[in-house]
Amino acid sequence: MKIAILLLACLCAAVALPQEKKIVAAIPPHVNWVDLHVPKYPPLAAQAHIQGTVQLSLTFHNCALDREHIVVLSGHPMLTSAAMESVRDSAIGCGDFRDGATVLTFEFLFDDQAMCDVPEQRIELNGNTVRVFRETMCVETSTGSKSKK
Repeated sequence: MKIAILLLACLCAAVALPQEKKIVAAIPPHVNWVDLHVPKYPPLAAQAHIQGTVQLSLTFHNCALDREHIVVLSGHPMLTSAAMESVRDSAIGCGDFRDGATVLTFEFLFDDQAMCDVPEQRIELNGNTVRVFRETMCVETSTGSKSKK
């Protein structure tokens, strides 16, 4: 009898002990880019040397993008319109999830390493992140060659 009471007391104490909580970072599910409408670096933002990150929240219902409820989470107003246009004109699938929300990140950056004789912008796509690089403005010199401004 004493053993049963002692065993019961040990069980109650073990249940009462605080449990360790595991902290798991919430990683948004990746979308499936079917056809990316390449965002164009806004000319006014380029002239004003505006760089930055735009984050958009997308919602999917039965694996279909809800284009009416795309939410801007953060970003410069001159850059958000280019990101919104890209999402609205792209074909995006739900990826590993059918219903739910995810976040897309558009990074608009200047590419100081680019040469003046290459195209004006380049794009990198990595999961839910789209990087839009705009080369530093080039000007024509008196000798006819181009150099960075």
